[in-house]
Amino acid sequence: MSDEHPCDQCGCMFRGKGRKCNQCQTRDRNCVSCGQEFRGRERQCRQCRTTDRLCAECGRNFRGRDTRCRRCYSSDRPCVLCGEIFFGLGRQCPRCRRSITRECVTCGRSFRGDSTRCSSCKRAQRECTECGHSFLGDQLRCATCRQADRECPRCGRTFRSLYVECLICSGRGDTANGRRRALRVAAEVAGPLPRSVYLAVRLSGPCVYCGAAATTVDHVRPFAHGGYEAEDNLVPACERCNKTKNSKLLIHWDAVRVAHGAAHSQVVAAELERELAFQHAQQPLGMVSEGPVSDGGPGAMSSLGPEIITS
Repeated sequence: MSDEHPCDQCGCMFRGKGRKCNQCQTRDRNCVSCGQEFRGRERQCRQCRTTDRLCAECGRNFRGRDTRCRRCYSSDRPCVLCGEIFFGLGRQCPRCRRSITRECVTCGRSFRGDSTRCSSCKRAQRECTECGHSFLGDQLRCATCRQADRECPRCGRTFRSLYVECLICSGRGDTANGRRRALRVAAEVAGPLPRSVYLAVRLSGPCVYCGAAATTVDHVRPFAHGGYEAEDNLVPACERCNKTKNSKLLIHWDAVRVAHGAAHSQVVAAELERELAFQHAQQPLGMVSEGPVSDGGPGAMSSLGPEIITS
């Protein structure tokens, strides 16, 4: 590796073979292929250097700028700073790269991250190079155009997303929102429901549980108890009923609202009948157990059996 030597332009010490450091070499320039102005060190912009090509090692078709795909480049390796084993391409794990305090080359503000510019300077009102849609971000294409069917380099699962790794391998499923997204994906019967289906259900009538104006859509059988992502599991509901019901089963919620829902919706009535039949089959004959105290109010069904957990 080259020894440290001063930059000819700014005088800072850096390691490399060139006469200028990376920050001095990075400037606004025009691409020699398309003429578009970009910030970087190469003669071509990122879009012109990124093409569909075959991996020289595995022969898989991928889109990138290297001779090998990301899956062939990536491997389990120890971080040079903390020693933690991670799956990637660099010498430092993502946590250590994001913890380094840097100075933005555009505004000079100190920030923590793994890039040369802060998030405020990178985000700007741009025009998508593929569809022409105006969006706010730091990419050349909007989020809709960047979504594609990908193969996870860790597990080989095919998924559609903006990320390189799937939801489970990337660790995004560990957060609260990630867990709900993972449950929603697992509950899909024939792929994700279109937004028009949710809108049609919400506008189909008032809240089935109390009769107020419906502002949300509720899954009658929650994802946490084996519910599925289908139109026959959706009913219009107000925000209050949807939040208080949360992930509860009908038999563990407010009895008054459940009775109102069963009288005004066949979906609620069928689900309530299923839950009562399942609970009756789980209890020994002649034995009545006290259920948990619900927060749905004084009319909650608290004399029913233990919570049903379906696989």
